Amino acid sequence: SDNAIGSSLRMGTDGILVVLEPGVYHVLGSIRFAVNAVGVRAVQLYKRGTLFAQQIGGNDATVQMVTQVTEMVPCVVGDTLELVGVQTSGGALNVTASGVGRQETFLRAVRLPS
Repeated sequence: SDNAIGSSLRMGTDGILVVLEPGVYHVLGSIRFAVNAVGVRAVQLYKRGTLFAQQIGGNDATVQMVTQVTEMVPCVVGDTLELVGVQTSGGALNVTASGVGRQETFLRAVRLPS
């Protein structure tokens, strides 16, 4: 079942945010990619299944990389917001939920006052 997040959003069982209240949302998405020295990393924000914004990140052979995208997104009731991670290492590449003492893979949306 879906989970209510305040009165502005709900999260479906698929992890996609659904807008319940129209307005402009400050959206922040972050992904922490596993160590890998090959290829690029990207964090993509989709609105209603269409690419809305993305941020391209690098790679590192010794450190996990965090890539973030942040946007002001105008939304109407029923719009969906989804975070997607993309990488071009040529093989499987994990993402991790958190670093030392902090959550680093997440999607957050906050409706701004009108």
